[in-house]
Amino acid sequence: MGGNTVSVCNRPWMVHLVVHIDPDLDLPACAGVLISDTQILTSKICAEDFINNPPPGSTILAKFADSEKYLETIREITSDKVTVNGDIAMVTFSPKVPTAKDFCILPVCLPDQTTVFTEDSNQKCKIASWGFPVTDTLQEADVALMPSYACKLVLSALASVNINIKTPSAGICTDPTGATSSACKLDEGGMLLCQDQGDATGNNWILAGVTYGAPCNASLPNTFVNVTSNLDFIMSNLV
Repeated sequence: MGGNTVSVCNRPWMVHLVVHIDPDLDLPACAGVLISDTQILTSKICAEDFINNPPPGSTILAKFADSEKYLETIREITSDKVTVNGDIAMVTFSPKVPTAKDFCILPVCLPDQTTVFTEDSNQKCKIASWGFPVTDTLQEADVALMPSYACKLVLSALASVNINIKTPSAGICTDPTGATSSACKLDEGGMLLCQDQGDATGNNWILAGVTYGAPCNASLPNTFVNVTSNLDFIMSNLV
């Protein structure tokens, strides 16, 4: 990702999904965002490329509070507990994780009908994941958003010169103008956290999207599945 190192305790909803080969070898796969003590939100790409198709003899693990300072919490993820809806996926696991500040594990805040996001450079947002190059350290970067109409034009122009960025049907795009970081492969399913402009205090940050198109190039837009557009599906399956 090429962003700044951030403590997992500052982003306690981030989940690192890895391919467990043997006791001494875990390979990074993608990311997810904790939305309850038994559920993770991620992208269809993460679900279909990794969770539903693990390499033979391997398992998919979800790692929470993945830091040296705090005890690592791990849950096995199985394909029969994955529900895909369009470009987004919900993953259910058990037993539940201990959601507390002491464990650095907390669910993210989801948007509701009162949440206000604007797809322009005034909207403050952050992306985070472990990504590529492979690292055990959570990385984060500030991003600006691009209006959806402009994003469609840019993506279409890029496709005309064979630069194809994966794009969800209900998507959000970052504006690459002046950007120094980009989501990369293995960042799929990571967070797009945005400030709720309907909150006068400025302290309310909400999950706006999950990473979908990760070009690994700061001069290109990143794309995200719009969480608000999928809220009915999320809330109807939340346990």
